Amino acid sequence: MDIFESRWAWLVIDNNRTLRLYKSFNQDNPWFLNMYPLIAIDVWEHAHYLQYKNEQEKYLQALLKVINWEQINNNYQEYLNEKNKK
Repeated sequence: MDIFESRWAWLVIDNNRTLRLYKSFNQDNPWFLNMYPLIAIDVWEHAHYLQYKNEQEKYLQALLKVINWEQINNNYQEYLNEKNKK
């Protein structure tokens, strides 16, 4: 909820193979920092304004309910398995 302006929120796997939240401006992407993105959430006002107006929290709560967390976990496990092979 502390992200405003032209930003994205990401759930990433960092260089230490740790899950972390990452915030980026504009079109910046955690790939450029060698982090593996699992989820990207557009928090620019245009992403939620038509349906939620200025209620960004309601937008985020609704969005988190429709994310396929099982698939996110599968992607996370697949990433770890690939890194462990190296």
